[in-house]
Amino acid sequence: MPSPGRKIHMGEPVRVLIVEDSVNDAELMIGVIRRAGHCVTYDVVGSPNRLQQRLEDDYDVILCDHNRSVIGCVHQHEKRTRGVK
Repeated sequence: MPSPGRKIHMGEPVRVLIVEDSVNDAELMIGVIRRAGHCVTYDVVGSPNRLQQRLEDDYDVILCDHNRSVIGCVHQHEKRTRGVK
């Protein structure tokens, strides 16, 4: 899950989780971030099961294809980690 309040400094790697089933689209997103001058470490997931597994890791940013139906997994995870039912 994203680290609340974590400040990212230039040259420091930005940890990105990309929810996308197209490798080409994921690479385009990473390219944009790199061209902006950021170092990037990232993971790409394309299924709800893989997303659920990766949400246990620590990311600064989650980028998601707006057509993906996995957004509900992110919301469920946020609720669980905050103790909301």
